[in-house]
Amino acid sequence: LMEVPVVPWNDFLIECSSINREADTSGLLESEWKWLKQLCELADEDCCSEVDNSFQQITLTLRLDANSYLLKLRRTKSFPITGPEVITSLGFAFQYSWQNDDTLCTLYHRFIEHCLRIDLAVKLCSDVRYPFTFMEWAIDEDDSSCINITLLCEERHTGKNFQLFLVVDWSEPNTFPRAITSSVPECLQNLRLDEWDSSNIFADNLNRIFRNLIS
Repeated sequence: LMEVPVVPWNDFLIECSSINREADTSGLLESEWKWLKQLCELADEDCCSEVDNSFQQITLTLRLDANSYLLKLRRTKSFPITGPEVITSLGFAFQYSWQNDDTLCTLYHRFIEHCLRIDLAVKLCSDVRYPFTFMEWAIDEDDSSCINITLLCEERHTGKNFQLFLVVDWSEPNTFPRAITSSVPECLQNLRLDEWDSSNIFADNLNRIFRNLIS
């Protein structure tokens, strides 16, 4: 699924062997030493990774079915007492409270868990059928527990297209959307909203509530 680039990891991983043995650390701060050791542990993960020239920052890219997700970690002066600075492509959708026994690997694994859930939600929302076409998605800026889904719909009677904008809870994507709006508001009239069944998948429910418009 993912690959580790040969640059700049090659030179760093050569050093890892000596870091994990009895190495001279007199020139390193304890924080730097622990950071480098945890970078070595991260190198064993199946991920696409790049470190900067100072080895103070690492960028990990997770490629899944619906999208790629980025996690950037930078060492803090008091690491590991204080967790690394964290930047992700998920924004506020990924919150992590660093604990005393946490490591870069545990943080990365938690990030994977979040990405898998969001990616599954996007996949379910993108697997729509005619007359719907999936256009794009994004984390909702006002509520990071939701994703914004944009769909294109063709009205069979007129052949005209209009856009649908849905706010979906990414932890429960098959539940009724938090909001449904459209570029043509009148297309939302006479929807069969009471026919949405959360035990069914998103695509089936979408066709069901829009049955009057697309049949």
